[in-house]
Amino acid sequence: MQLLIKISAVIALCSLLVSNAFCQQVINFHYPTQGQTDTSELNAFAVLMEGGQGFVRVVSNIKGSSRQEIREWQLQQEIVNAAIKLSVSEDTITYLAFNPKKIYGFSPEVAGGFKMMFVRDTASGNLHPVALQIDDIQKPLYTFSLPMWPRDSAGNARKLKPELVKTFFKPYDDYYKNYFSGTKSISILGGGAAKIHLIIVANTNDRTIGESCAKDKEDYQDFFKGVANFLGVSLSTTDISGSKYNKAALENALSSLRPGSNDIVVFYYSGHGFRKTNDGRRYPYIDLRATPTQSFYQESMQMEDIFNTIKRKGARLNLVVSDCCNESVDANPATGSALSRTRSMQSWSEQNIRNLFMNSQKISILATAADRDQRSSSNNKFGGFFSYYFRSSLDNSLGLFSRNVTWDKVLSSAKSNTIYKANHTYCSRPYIPANICEQTPVYSVFD
Repeated sequence: MQLLIKISAVIALCSLLVSNAFCQQVINFHYPTQGQTDTSELNAFAVLMEGGQGFVRVVSNIKGSSRQEIREWQLQQEIVNAAIKLSVSEDTITYLAFNPKKIYGFSPEVAGGFKMMFVRDTASGNLHPVALQIDDIQKPLYTFSLPMWPRDSAGNARKLKPELVKTFFKPYDDYYKNYFSGTKSISILGGGAAKIHLIIVANTNDRTIGESCAKDKEDYQDFFKGVANFLGVSLSTTDISGSKYNKAALENALSSLRPGSNDIVVFYYSGHGFRKTNDGRRYPYIDLRATPTQSFYQESMQMEDIFNTIKRKGARLNLVVSDCCNESVDANPATGSALSRTRSMQSWSEQNIRNLFMNSQKISILATAADRDQRSSSNNKFGGFFSYYFRSSLDNSLGLFSRNVTWDKVLSSAKSNTIYKANHTYCSRPYIPANICEQTPVYSVFD
């Protein structure tokens, strides 16, 4: 089934908190029904988030009456195995719509999913819907013809208007209230000025994954700069990379760390990791060698030791994350194809950022990209896949369209998306099922 689409608005919801901010994308479009006589044009409101996730609400008006039906589907970007050669542009992106639910209406619960195809406008970077596949899911999706979109609507960053949002959300809905509540200053719980202490350790000089580590480092520095700006708190960054990358530098940073009780401590590592045969702990050792001639076993630290050292400092929130392998020291790093990114760094919700970063209950989190005896996958142009999915999950959870956010939900989403990507990535050649990556992130949340 092919459907022609009329685009009403391509709207970018941007955060101006960081200099190279991108935007979450909201697209309002209409498309005709086929094979139905009681409805006319369907009105859709799609929210595309970083990390290949999102949701779409569809409103159908019943002919000859004031009756209205509203349905919602979750969206997930479809990932294609790197070994499969497709005659489609990298700017062609497909989302799978699944987990349908009825929001409002009188007809029975809707069943089944569909696919949405988007094409990226090379000038603006925005995605534009060009085709849907609803019933005949056995046909190749990429045979659709792609109608052109009006050029003057591409890339127009506008605020959503209440009358548009009310078409899909009730004024009492959390989504509506989050977006139109306005930005307020964040008061620091418990009194006293707060600070974010960011320690980034990235093996940017490594000949195999250095470029990927550099991308991760840049992304996380920008992200937490945005968090600090939104909260109105200071940010202290310790950068252990390049010529400063060594074990002594990290030991000194941990020894010098003195957070206050209202502070936030973020430790992020991107580099090589491994296991020691005489240590059965689940989390990996991180390779802190300044040169390849140094000893793995001497110039390394275990992630649980780093976590416990930071946790004892007594900050409000401790976030300790590593993106590295958790296998033998001689394992080759796994590389996969890059994802098609949507525009990120959406506008954030005060309530959501308060729930995660200024919660009255102290929280400590330890997370790593791969379980024991697994490799972590990355792409030099894209960065580590777990790093990307964790950051995008956190960004999405802070967004105006998220509700009831928790750290467990953030980490669970990052975990499931990393597993999905790994299952579509080959860790080595030849491209056979036996060489498909197995990567399951591990995390623990402590009070």
